[in-house]
Amino acid sequence: MQRSNSDRLSKPIKAAGIYAFLGVLPTLISVFTLPIYLKYLEVSDYGELSIIFFFGNLVGIVAALQLNAGASITFFKYDEHDDDLFRFKSTIFTTTILLCTVSAVLFGVTGRLFFSYFLEDSAVSFNREGLLILGSTLLNQVQIIYAVFLKNEYALKRHLLYSLTFLSLNVAFQYYCIVFANLGVTGSLLGSFVANLLVTCLIVGANRELIRWKVDKEAVTNTLKISLPLIPAVFMEWFFIAGSRLFVEELMTISYVAKVSLLGTFMLVTNKLISSIWSGFSPRILMLLKNTKSTHETEINRMVSLHIKLGLVVISATLMISLNLPLFQIRQAYWTMMPLFPVASLALLPKLLTSVPTLHLMQAGETRYATYSMAFSTVTLIVSFVLLIPKLGLLGVLIAFCLANLLNFLFRTYWCYKRVTHSFFQNKHLLWVMSAGGLIILLMLIGVDDQATLGLLGIIQFLGLSIFIAWSYKEELKLFLMNLKISRS
Repeated sequence: MQRSNSDRLSKPIKAAGIYAFLGVLPTLISVFTLPIYLKYLEVSDYGELSIIFFFGNLVGIVAALQLNAGASITFFKYDEHDDDLFRFKSTIFTTTILLCTVSAVLFGVTGRLFFSYFLEDSAVSFNREGLLILGSTLLNQVQIIYAVFLKNEYALKRHLLYSLTFLSLNVAFQYYCIVFANLGVTGSLLGSFVANLLVTCLIVGANRELIRWKVDKEAVTNTLKISLPLIPAVFMEWFFIAGSRLFVEELMTISYVAKVSLLGTFMLVTNKLISSIWSGFSPRILMLLKNTKSTHETEINRMVSLHIKLGLVVISATLMISLNLPLFQIRQAYWTMMPLFPVASLALLPKLLTSVPTLHLMQAGETRYATYSMAFSTVTLIVSFVLLIPKLGLLGVLIAFCLANLLNFLFRTYWCYKRVTHSFFQNKHLLWVMSAGGLIILLMLIGVDDQATLGLLGIIQFLGLSIFIAWSYKEELKLFLMNLKISRS
């Protein structure tokens, strides 16, 4: 029985590892290439790029009506290797292309108004930079929907191949256009556009059979029922990540902006890793939930438990790295914010749990409740910013995120229990997260001022939590090592 459980979990675990790698890779590449771009781009260029990317994010949220999110759920309403599944995939793929074509026309008109308002005194032009970011964003929507199919089918090699190809081309073309062609902002956008164009053409060329002009209206309707209510939630989620910085920068002095950016990067990378790990388990969970004759409760609970424990290890690991940042020769001005990283970790714990009731609501077609909970937590975030930042500064920012993320989790869990007849969220999952939170709070209460000691405590908390979690899987680890020894012999 143990062997079969281990075998069934092997593919989701492998997928979680690959998606976590792909999730953090763009950030790592940005870190390593940033010194090069700082040398060739003016300070004003980054301000212009941030506004241009703001426009691209807005386009990405509404361009394809979040079909990728809806398709990730409705995909499992069809049997594997069934003609209906292929018809569904081709319908959604073609519909995405059609929606992006319509969006190209729509944002081709409204985008000019956006650029004329926000970039009126800039040399940036919508006919040049605007069309490049618009094209990149729409081409990327085709890649995203195809990635959903690969993820749900656990086609890990193809997913990894396409992702690495895009990342490599993106960095290479941007580097060439900025450094060698000396095109500045235009070069950054042009390099990204060329990479998106080549990879999208590669996907369409290799999957021409997915393009069919006779779409299945029922498939589109069922997918839109899930995806459309998610658009406000996705927008507010984006506000959490990027838009909230506008409020923070208005309420804080300029000397704090860089520190807020560093804390934001820490939270963004950690959250991306957690979400990527969940992407490895969610297709298998949805596949099991499709079979109503059997609950598969044991296997689902094992995957949820593993997701939460791996997420705790990720939060603990990023906290350890953050507390040891002085080892990387960062400026001493940043040292004073090291004690704030444990608070940032606490803010991420509810995010780790929120993925569970969210998947339940999406699978049940109750996505509007995710939007409701996101609206409440967004209002909480803004009000907390206004009340706490003037009094507590950076600590007020993090407390605001703690409250908003906790409220988001509580509301989604409440709606999950009210609207869904079954749940795979258990008290033991909450206990694990509370234990990790207690460990982080203990680290905060020690109140060490010495940076070396604080870094050492960060290492100790990571090793302690990792060993404890590994001990909880001691039987599975023994079985894995036995199988590894047998395969080598």
